[in-house]
Parts: sequence; C-alpha cells; structure tokens
Amino acid sequence: MSRSPQQDMSQDQVQLGDTDAELRALSADDFLPAQAQRYQLLQVLGSGAMGEVLVAQDSSLARKVAFKRMAPSVSKDPGLAARFLREMQVTAQLDHPNVVPVYADERSADGSTGYAMKLVRGRTLTKLIDEETRGSRHRNGVKELAALAARLELFLRVCDAIAYAHAKGVLHRDLKPDNIMIGPYNEVYVMDWGICRVQGVQDASAANDGAVEQDDDAGRTRIGAAIGTPAYMSPEQAMGKNDELDGRSDQFSLGLILFELVGLNRARQTGGIKATMVSAVAGAKLPLEHTNPDLSVPRELAAIVDKATAANREQRYESVDALAADVRRYLHGEAVTARKDTPLQSALRFIGHHKQATLLALLVALTAGAGLTILALVRGERQTLREEKRSERIGELTDKVDEQAHLIDTHFERSRGLVRALASRASALLSHADGVHRALHYSEEFDAGGGPQDTRMSTVHGRAISVDFPSFHLSPGVSADQVREELSMLPTLAQSFRDNLRATLPDEGVNVSDEDFRALVADKGLPILRQFCTTASGVHEVYPGQGGFPQEYDGRLRPKYTLAVDTHGVHFGNPYVDHMAGGDLLPGAAAIYDEAGKFRGVCGLDLPFTDLRDRFLALKGQRGFLEAFLVDKDNKILIRTRGTAEGEAGLHSNAALDREALPWPELSALLSSGHSGTHELKGHKKMAAWSPISATGWRYLAIADLDKLFE
Repeated sequence: MSRSPQQDMSQDQVQLGDTDAELRALSADDFLPAQAQRYQLLQVLGSGAMGEVLVAQDSSLARKVAFKRMAPSVSKDPGLAARFLREMQVTAQLDHPNVVPVYADERSADGSTGYAMKLVRGRTLTKLIDEETRGSRHRNGVKELAALAARLELFLRVCDAIAYAHAKGVLHRDLKPDNIMIGPYNEVYVMDWGICRVQGVQDASAANDGAVEQDDDAGRTRIGAAIGTPAYMSPEQAMGKNDELDGRSDQFSLGLILFELVGLNRARQTGGIKATMVSAVAGAKLPLEHTNPDLSVPRELAAIVDKATAANREQRYESVDALAADVRRYLHGEAVTARKDTPLQSALRFIGHHKQATLLALLVALTAGAGLTILALVRGERQTLREEKRSERIGELTDKVDEQAHLIDTHFERSRGLVRALASRASALLSHADGVHRALHYSEEFDAGGGPQDTRMSTVHGRAISVDFPSFHLSPGVSADQVREELSMLPTLAQSFRDNLRATLPDEGVNVSDEDFRALVADKGLPILRQFCTTASGVHEVYPGQGGFPQEYDGRLRPKYTLAVDTHGVHFGNPYVDHMAGGDLLPGAAAIYDEAGKFRGVCGLDLPFTDLRDRFLALKGQRGFLEAFLVDKDNKILIRTRGTAEGEAGLHSNAALDREALPWPELSALLSSGHSGTHELKGHKKMAAWSPISATGWRYLAIADLDKLFE
C-alpha cells in the first residue's frame, strides 16, 4: 500500500498517506517488511492502550532507539491499527524540537509491528512534579518562586510544541504529565500522539472503537465515544463532541497541567471513572492552593489557569500561543491579560522597570507632599480591593452558572440520544411490517380495571400502569383493521422503551431487578415520565402502559406530535399540561420516516418540569441566589425555580403552554448573542448571569441579589 502524501493538501497541514477508508482496512501486514536484524528488542520501557515501548538496538547505526510495538489485539482490529499508523505518520511530520523524532516504521525480526524513534532518557513530568512536591516542603517563598520559574519554562516548551501542532492542524487530545518527558539536559518532549486528530479529516475510526482501557482508573487513556484521559479532559471532549474539538480543548488540558505545576496539587480528584467524567463534563477542578500551606500561589498564575480552564471554551484564550504569552508576561514581571493590575501593582511594576526615574520622582514627591501621595495610594488601593472582590464574586457566579449549564446540556444530550435511538427503532419496524399478530393492550383495558399481569397502581402517574407493556389508543374514526400492520409491529418497541428508562438509572440499572425497576417507575419516578410513538395514521402508543385517554383524544393533535411532524432531528419544546397525572411536561420528539423516506409519525419522551426544576435549576450554595430560568430561543420562560412559567391551559387542551416573557426586557438582546455573560439589572439591585445550552439552543439564566452577592 502506497503512503505517498496527498497532492491536494496544504504543505503546512499534516498529511495522511491514506484515505480514511484505506486506513480502516489496515492490518499489521501493511508495515514495511523487516530488514535483516535491523532492530533487536531489549527491554520494555512502558505500555499503554495501543501497545508497548521497548528499548531496541539499531544494528545499522549502532545506537539504541525506542521501538513502539503494536499490541496484538490492536493489530487484529483494523480501526485501532489505523490509529497506530496515524500516530506514526503524524508524529513523523511534526518536525519540532519538543516532539520526539520518528526514524522508521517496520516489522522487527521477531515479527513485532511498530516504529522506531528517538530514545528519550529522563523522567516524566509526573515524576518531576512528585519530586518538586517533596522539595517544596522545605522551601521558603523566595526559593519556591525560583523553582516555579524553572517549571514554567518547561511548561512553555510544551506549549510551543502544541502551538506548532495546532498550526499543522493536529490536536493531541491526551495531554497529561505522563505524556511529557524531561530529558537529563532539560530537553522537553511531548509524547504519545496515539489519539491525535487531524482537523479536516473525519475521525471515522473513533465511531467503532470500543474502550481499550476497561479498568476504573480515570488517569489512563480511554478510547470510545469520549476519547482521552478523564482527569485531563475538557468539557467538550468529555461530552464526546469529537468533531467539534479545536485547539481550545488541548488548551484546557494544558491549563490543568499548569495548575499542577503551580500548586503541586492535582487539579481533579481521580478515582472512579464515572465520578471523574461527571467532573470533566462540568469542567470542574479543585481550588488552586499550594501543597505547602506556608506558600501561596501568585494571583496572576491563578487567573491564567482559570482563563485556560474556563468551562465555556469561548472564555478561554484564543490559542495556546496566547496562553503561553501570558505565562511569559508573568515571568518577565509584566501585567497578564487574564488579570488586570491594581494601581499599586502597576506602580510597583513601573518602579521595577524604571528604577532611576522612580528614585528621582520619589525625591520630588517627598519634597512636594509625600503625605498626600501616600494617602491617595491608600485610598486607591482600598477602592481597587473592593473592585477586585466584586470581580471575584461575579467570577464565582459565572463559574457556577457555566457548570450548571453544562449539567443541563449533558442531560439534554443524553435525552436526545434516547429519542434518536427510539426513532431509529420505530423506523425499522414500520419499514418491515410482517403482519404477525402480537399481543396488544388497549387503554380501555386499564380503564376497565384490567391490563397485563404486572399492572399496578402508580403514585407517580396517578393511575394503574404496566412497566412491562405499552398501551394503545386509536384516534377518533380510526379502526384496528385500518392500522393492522402498524399494530402488529409497534408492541415490539416495549424493550426500547424499557432500555431508555433504565438508561436514566446509575450504571444504567444493571444491578436493579425487574421488580425493583417496576417499583421505581411506579412510585419514585424517573427523569423520563412517559414515552410515546404516534403514527400519522392515528395509532398512539404510550409507555408505561396505562388508560385515561378521553374518547376524543387524538395523539396527532398533541403538542409533542406537532413539535416534530415533517421535520428532521430531535426537537425539545412545546411544553404542555399532562392530561393524565397533572403537572407540566417538556417533550423531546423526532419524526419517523420509513426506508422509502415517507413520513410515518413521531416518537419521543416527556420530561417532567418538577425533575428539571429540582435537579438542575437552583444554584445550591451560591451567595445571593434568588431564582433561575430555562429560557428558549424566543426569550420565553420554559421553566423557572419560583412561581409558574406557564399560562392557563386545560388538562385536555391540544395547545402548548402560553409561556411568559422575561420580566427584564434589556436581557433579551444580550441572551440572543449565544454567549455566556453577566448584566447588572439597574433599579432592581440584581445581577443576571447566563450560559448557553448547546443541545437545545436555549439559555440557563440565574438571578442573584447584588447586596448579598457582594457582602
């Protein structure tokens, strides 16, 4: 197989020698054949998700090299083998002093498949941080600042390598101290480009890769929907938005590394993979404090870390180069862009850079009224401290709002996936109706006191339900004979309905028995109240199975059906009053098309307002918090923490709720920008902070009392 560069790509862009389809078909046999005893494998240096690295003797040039050998399991998987080759090709083309050089790819004499590269002797950045942590216990502030400066110089070389890779269109996606090597002469190398991504090239292999690392260690690289190391992932990377990643995702990981270099503490608690992934999705990190309680963290560096690791990537530095420039400003004693200097700091910096001029000015000031000057400085410093505290409090509020918005976004992304899977299953069923009679349970059975064997009273639904079976209701004027084919296939959606509900439980309910599951659905309630499938011909299927449908009920007129009819994709909106158990529901729905492209109906799920309000809206523990809102694209209130967001609507109305507008008109234009922000509501003594929900295009808005926020 030829691996000549593609002819239509820019010379500045990293080039892959194969199309993606060819890469998927790779195997170990595609590597160059072994030369006679070229490399003699000596000892193992380490191992990872894709293979292991060994010391090898290069017989031709009489030198030792590192040989990265593909794991046997990887060589048998075309997708993973493609990743291995991609790592080799990309690393070889990143011609930078801080990227380890690749020598050759081939099969060694013992049949091992891999490639040779420079053997880096030294220690990982993890090891260096451990050594520095121990050493900091015996340092005073002056010595620690000197040691910190040396660590920052190493960090800047890592930034240089990543900035170079980004200029070549390459994202690393697995930056962590374990993947950075420090040589005996302070050489710095960014290692392990195994899960890198070349921007502009579809990463199709990621879709079919299972998780290589199945253990519960959040500090190890994982390959699956969310690719990387959970302890160092950006929020967007943890959400699995691989096609949307850009250089700011790597920048987030660099920010977490900088956190560790500055404070000599971990940025995230690691342990259970699920807990770490939740933290990663929220962009959460621990407070930046020095491991030695007697030493403090420079405020400028804390601000740089906060900016680089902002949960909302729009608030990060525009590039890794910009991040590195701010670190260099700190090292040169200049003001950093991440944190505005106080007047006193500006004065001190001026003194440091203009000692002779400052001395002369001081002599003049002393003779002309030093007392007044000092008084003005003191007053200015006090005012600056007040402004600084105010900025910190606003920063705390915006961070909390961004974190909460990410949690809401994740909930809707998961719900979107469940609706999409349900629509796909319904489409397949309606495209291949077999006419076989299957057991049906009409809603009238439940109304008459019947139903399947598992039928029980539900405090959540306010009536008898079946968790094992859905129920059916036909629209007025529709007979069973007219829709016999649909009625023969739709009962088999029961398993998909049950799987969706179990997916909302911890560990997807794998340890929950069927009986306990029935009890949870009936009496405790889950994030999904109800699921449905309504066909264009008038069949309404509801799960859990239940009665309570009025004679005139037509599923095709309901807000959750009209939300998605004749559209594509998953939609959330059209909140309505539940005609059965009462309460307000927010539907998520998708249109169903058969294989011929014909519209066949709508399926989806109902999310209870109470669950969304209780779990996601309130900013618990936030100073001065008053209330919060979920606001749609038209700046109408969907849900709020206090009072009601809905207008009047009857229990059996086919209209969506008449939603009210925000009580602060000046916020409308600001919210429509699509970015996070804050705004002081003049005359109300309130502060508004908001963040976008990308899954729906909505915004999460929180309101805080100004006096309590700043007290």
